[in-house]
Amino acid sequence: MYSSGTTGASKGVVLTHRNLIAMIELFVRFEASQYDYLSLENVYLAVLPMFHIYGLSLFVMGLLSLGSAIVVMRKFDANEMVKAIDRYRVTHFPVVPPLLMALTARAKGVSRSSLQSLKQISCGAAPLSRKSIEEFVQTLPHVDFIQGYGMTESTAVGTRGFNT
Repeated sequence: MYSSGTTGASKGVVLTHRNLIAMIELFVRFEASQYDYLSLENVYLAVLPMFHIYGLSLFVMGLLSLGSAIVVMRKFDANEMVKAIDRYRVTHFPVVPPLLMALTARAKGVSRSSLQSLKQISCGAAPLSRKSIEEFVQTLPHVDFIQGYGMTESTAVGTRGFNT
């Protein structure tokens, strides 16, 4: 797998089969402990690229191993994102900061009945300002917000906060 690291210059990162299996196990245990987890009741929206460790570890391996429903968007479009969340009753939406900011901005212009299926947003892969988090929480107070940090070298998640 390749990583841009902290410099932006691509470099190869060696991940073993054991790394990936351990990451799946960690993900399954964590997700299964949330919300009296029933995989058939949760629907995830996938916008993150699957060639990135966040998308690969979450969608391709973690969620498939749980048997979760995954709605895949071909590309990001804020209007289509809202339509997909409402149409498929998406409950979980893993994002990166630009997607979180787009969702927050778009949520301000939708009806109160829209986006009500969302239970959790998890955000990572880049820094996120306190202001952006506070604005999101004020805009969609019924949605749990979790921020995480990880590296390609650690097979994604290094640390993850509790729900806000």
